[in-house]
Order: sequence, then C-alpha cells, then structure tokens
Amino acid sequence: MIYLARALSAFYATIGIIYLILARDVRVYALLITFMAWASICFGIGTVVVNLQLGFPAWWTWGEGPFIFMYGVGVLWLQGKMKSDEGNN
Repeated sequence: MIYLARALSAFYATIGIIYLILARDVRVYALLITFMAWASICFGIGTVVVNLQLGFPAWWTWGEGPFIFMYGVGVLWLQGKMKSDEGNN
C-alpha cells in the first residue's frame, strides 16, 4: 500500500511539473491544456464512482472527486475567457 501511495504522489508531482511547463505559454499549449482539463473532469467523475464502490469515507469521496472535476471546469472557463479576450484585441 505504501508503494501505491508513493507512486501516486510521484504521478501528481509529474502532473504538476507538466502544468508549470504548459503555463509558460498558454496560447501555444492551448490544445494540450484543453485535453488535460477534460481529462481532469473525467478523472474527477471516475474518482467519485470508484470511491463510492470501494466504500471510501464520504469526506474523502466528496472532497477529492468534485475538486478534481471543478479544477477541470475552472481551466476550461479560464480558457474561454482567454479566447474572448483575444477577440477584443
């Protein structure tokens, strides 16, 4: 179990580094950022489903999955604002 926790931590650290790289030029990486946002939305939904099936505590299930889901929604919203600002320039 400790191996899984460490592997997941390393995975999240890698994702964080990728996000930092993508944030350097959001216009160039817009397609990849959109993909990662949709992946977060799907992963958030999947996390809730799996956590419910495995009987995880409610505080964990409803704290983890919806946060990941809303993160993806937030990224898509910010991208929409970026696109609408491009039209005003």
